[in-house]
Amino acid sequence: MKDTILKFLKGADYISGEDLSKRLGISRTAVWKHVQSLKEQGYDIKSMPRKGYKLEGIPDLLDPVLIFEKLNTRFMGNKIYHHEAITSTNNKAKEIAEAGAPEGTVVLAEKQLQGRGRLGRTWESPAGGIWMSVILRPNIPPAKAHNITLVAACAVAKTLRQYNIPARIKWPNDILLNGKKVCGILTELKAEMDGVHYLVLGIGMNVNTEKEMYPPELKDKVSSLKIYTGQNLDRVELLCSFLKNLEEQYEIFLNEGVGKILETWKQHNITLNNHVQVRSGNEVYSGLAVNIDKNGGLIVKDENGNSKTFYSGEVTLQG
Repeated sequence: MKDTILKFLKGADYISGEDLSKRLGISRTAVWKHVQSLKEQGYDIKSMPRKGYKLEGIPDLLDPVLIFEKLNTRFMGNKIYHHEAITSTNNKAKEIAEAGAPEGTVVLAEKQLQGRGRLGRTWESPAGGIWMSVILRPNIPPAKAHNITLVAACAVAKTLRQYNIPARIKWPNDILLNGKKVCGILTELKAEMDGVHYLVLGIGMNVNTEKEMYPPELKDKVSSLKIYTGQNLDRVELLCSFLKNLEEQYEIFLNEGVGKILETWKQHNITLNNHVQVRSGNEVYSGLAVNIDKNGGLIVKDENGNSKTFYSGEVTLQG
């Protein structure tokens, strides 16, 4: 009901409580309570006797009502679950995926209380970022599912370039600005030998977060779009742009294979032609990152000219 009231307020100068009451089929007291609830969420709503309510300001929230006004996709984001705070958007997305949520469903949170990164790490998720998970149901073999991480990385990089932010991709799942992480990707799936049931694509993007929001051990390793640009970005607009790019890259992958995705990835990457150290399981391997193969594996050549391909691991850039 609050969403409907918000739509009416956005489409009018002043609108009376009586008019809202008639349109919504609820009492004026109920209208007042919903308006108060919107005010508590941060909406600046002016009340004037004999004129009614007027919307004068919109908070920095990833409100589905605001998103649907700007979203221009076929299916990505057609269903959105928005939470003020949640343990993990990926956990919630897996729960509703099990219950049959359709492809393109998005789970958003203003804060994550137990955000997760790769390898069981904690992902700091204070207010001001984009913490989200997308449910995908690709008709692909499980062995190709890791390519969805490349798809997502390309979508993030393309989106930030549209804002003149020169983001670079570090294999396998990080987006960097000036060598510091601004976005991470966590892909989880449920599959059998012959097919994927669903895939949950987790995206954590540091948008309007400040340096002091992060613990001391991360302050020199992470950044945000606000720190880089010096200004707040419209998170709703940024999210809608990302979902549009994600849908485009995802459909290219499904319809044409991973080839074009790899071309885009190479255009935006910071890994290739750099000396790297790769930690994979108990192995530590150093060398020059020379290429990425057709399956998304990172090819590293050591000082003796021997090459090894990695499909998972932790990469440290060494210059």
